[in-house]
Amino acid sequence: MSAKELGAALLVPLIWGIQFVTTKVGVDSFPPLFFVALRFAGVAVLFLPFARGASRREILACAVISVFFGGLCFGLTFAGIHLGTAGIAAVMAQLMAPFTVLFAWPLLGEKPTGQVFFGLMIAFLGVALAMADPGAGVPVAAALLVLGGAAAQGLGNVLAKRLGPIPPMRLMAWLSIFTVPETL
Repeated sequence: MSAKELGAALLVPLIWGIQFVTTKVGVDSFPPLFFVALRFAGVAVLFLPFARGASRREILACAVISVFFGGLCFGLTFAGIHLGTAGIAAVMAQLMAPFTVLFAWPLLGEKPTGQVFFGLMIAFLGVALAMADPGAGVPVAAALLVLGGAAAQGLGNVLAKRLGPIPPMRLMAWLSIFTVPETL
């Protein structure tokens, strides 16, 4: 791996992690759902030039996906971050991947292998261990909200595959457009 590739590989999780810190600052300054609306309004403005040429099918699919990947995922997660901590929320949000696997099984027919089930078990147990630490100081309500957000994102991921394909920039633009009124 070249230095440039290594730098890019390290930059992505750094930026991703910083978003949880900035979200905590944002939801402590604005109501969480309003902050979700601001976030998606900004994304919509940036991605709107890429939304041209969307078919009716794509727009309807984006409307459905936005409920789970947009409003529910971010609304629940931001509310959980507001009530809890950014660090634990960042760890819990990663349960989106196991939830995606679990939803893909009935909705896409993608049956997980035994090894995958073992990995899912480890993921959920790891989050349970993090939550069990009394020093973490995470309210149960905050944890449940972030967990719900991760589940909603997992379902949104599966719906994006099932209802797609939709070019990524177009998907983000229309999903963002529909999410703004969902969270106001």
